[in-house]
Amino acid sequence: MFDTSNSILASNSITCITYDQRNERVWIGTDEGLVRIDKDGQWTLLYLTDLVISLTCDRDGNLWAGTFNPFSFTGKIKQYKNGKWTSFILPDIGYPSAWPYSLASDPDNNLLALLSGTAVKTLIRFDGNSWQEVQGPQDAYGLKSLLIDGSVLWVGGTRLSVFGSSQNMSISMPGINSGILAMAKDKYGRKWLGTLSDGLVVYTQRKG
Repeated sequence: MFDTSNSILASNSITCITYDQRNERVWIGTDEGLVRIDKDGQWTLLYLTDLVISLTCDRDGNLWAGTFNPFSFTGKIKQYKNGKWTSFILPDIGYPSAWPYSLASDPDNNLLALLSGTAVKTLIRFDGNSWQEVQGPQDAYGLKSLLIDGSVLWVGGTRLSVFGSSQNMSISMPGINSGILAMAKDKYGRKWLGTLSDGLVVYTQRKG
């Protein structure tokens, strides 16, 4: 077990974790910055002024972090590449008061960011040059989690939704009233859904 008493962790509040397969590193997000653990076991602390709420690494080994400043109520998406940060301030690209709850790299190595807030509920894609919204069902609310299943983008919120497809849909899960916070897919194609307060749900998509 590691905490602030026996490691360089700046906080015991661990908000997100991702693994960089290219560089064999673990990145740990906290409410007071980031820690990188290299394959040789070396720990490095990177201070950030904002709360880190989501992390992912792309195929090139670049780190992406979704952050939020509760004082200015401003969300950001940051890229860490070659030891330098590049920040995309969400209000500046049209998304005020948005929390970047989930990040992922799609099969084409584009960044996907799931945003949710007072007046925002959307999935956006960055192709290296510009941000574009990914179309989704109108009744998708409370967006919190993202799962990439090949070309299908599953989004968890108050409902389970599919974005970016000609078959966009929103599925009401019986017994779920608190929102889907975490998702994973097993080798059988089943979706495992972790909820805020309604337990665990396993969703099997009907064929045909």
